[in-house]
Amino acid sequence: GQLYKLLVQASDRLARGEKLILFREALEKGFAYKLELDPEIVLPQSKKHPKLSHSAKENLAAGRFMAAPAELTAFHTSFVPKPRLVIFGGGRDVVPIAELADRVGFRVAVADWREGSLHNKFPRAEQVICSPMEVVQRLGVAREDYVLICSHQLGRDRQFLESVIPLAPLYIG
Repeated sequence: GQLYKLLVQASDRLARGEKLILFREALEKGFAYKLELDPEIVLPQSKKHPKLSHSAKENLAAGRFMAAPAELTAFHTSFVPKPRLVIFGGGRDVVPIAELADRVGFRVAVADWREGSLHNKFPRAEQVICSPMEVVQRLGVAREDYVLICSHQLGRDRQFLESVIPLAPLYIG
């Protein structure tokens, strides 16, 4: 039902790098679910503490922490996407790097300015053909990304590096 649809939606959004939070609240019959974008993984004030029944509150006050699951009427869980490796340069030497990164759990994005450089080499990667100065904006490079510069064209590598340094990604190599 509703939970399944939200989990499928969450999977698609995680693949795009979104951080999400799933809320569940008890209704008289069943539960209501809500999926929200959560860039900071911070809960709104009203969601910080689950609602507990009177008996659960008494148990907690008495030091008994084994409240029955049915007494928990609200909860949340966060979904964080796989880390992303952004590779600038689409030469043959990048293919094994992209494949290995994909196998160990990275989302991979490859950018190059040469149209033929990405053709059929990176089937599981996000691909962008653009100038070095456009890569940051086109791929939405962020602090959480790992960046690898390997176009082997020093002038273009420098342009890309200068555009990515202000973002302070987790890694630049």
